Amino acid sequence: MAVSERGIYVLALASGLVAALGDAGVVRWIRAGDIKALLGGVALWNLSLVALVYMLKLTSVSRALVVFLTVNGLVALVFARFYFGDRLRPLQVVGAALAITGLVLIEWK
Repeated sequence: MAVSERGIYVLALASGLVAALGDAGVVRWIRAGDIKALLGGVALWNLSLVALVYMLKLTSVSRALVVFLTVNGLVALVFARFYFGDRLRPLQVVGAALAITGLVLIEWK
């Protein structure tokens, strides 16, 4: 089955977003003891894993993981800041920016 490059990126973006939402659910459970958040978070992780495995059938490991991890990391940082009120120290912001830059450079053509 032929899937366009755009389709792979859309699937990777969606999967990374779903995984980050799962991360938020698990963190909510850790901080507030909300069992429904834990169950929802684990369900979202599993859904993102199914999408990731499907992507691995369609494209290279590096392409699938780079987009997935970049989106997951960015969304997790946004959730941590705006949903949970976490703040990164300046050096942590630099580290996150370097990590994301490195992931993007791996995919650069």
